[in-house]
Amino acid sequence: MSAKTSWTREWLKRLRAEHRWMLLAAGLAAAVTTGGSVLLLGLSGGFIAGAAVAGAGGVAAVTAFNYLLPSAGIRALAIVRTAGRYGERLASHTAALEAMAALRAGLFQRLVSAPPEAAMAVSNGQASARLV
Repeated sequence: MSAKTSWTREWLKRLRAEHRWMLLAAGLAAAVTTGGSVLLLGLSGGFIAGAAVAGAGGVAAVTAFNYLLPSAGIRALAIVRTAGRYGERLASHTAALEAMAALRAGLFQRLVSAPPEAAMAVSNGQASARLV
């Protein structure tokens, strides 16, 4: 394994360790979003089926059908799903962008601290591609 490869692997391990908590928060928010979505699908499907049965059952069934609690649950689960998506995107994008910023700074520092012969051997396009 070359020195370049081992440096890169160590650097990526360190970045992963630094942003572990943010990535775990993103995973937790994604799990909340998934759970909210599944519950929302089940509740709304049951609500639609119950309304259809109550409608077919006649006036007494329609009068006895409770539409307030399921509709409140649907709204609450929609809010949970939306908040979960927001939290997941916020956490995952924060972790990714901070890691990329640190990686760029590290690559630039490595390029600048290289011996002049090695630094001059890299063309402007290669240096730009490495930083991007």
